[in-house]
Amino acid sequence: MKAFPNPFVDRVNFQIKSNADGPVLVEVYNTAGQRLDLLYNGNMRKGETRNLVYIPRQGGTEAVIYRVTTNGKTFSGKLIKRLR
Repeated sequence: MKAFPNPFVDRVNFQIKSNADGPVLVEVYNTAGQRLDLLYNGNMRKGETRNLVYIPRQGGTEAVIYRVTTNGKTFSGKLIKRLR
C-alpha cells in the first residue's frame, strides 16, 4: 500500500496491491475520527493492484488519516496537507 505525495496539496494517490483474495475497504478520516470519504469497498484478487485518488473538499482539514482493511487486518497512516 502506497499513499503519495505526503505532504499533499490538492490530491492523494493510493496504490493498493492485494496479498490475498478477499474484501478491501479504503477510508479517509479527519483527525477527529469523522469519515470524510470511502474510496473503495469491494473484493480484490491476490496480486491485483488498484489506483485510487482522494481529492479533499475545499476548506478541509490540515491532516487526514487513511485506513485500509483487508483480510481481517487494518493498516493506517497520516497524510499532511501542505498549505499553499
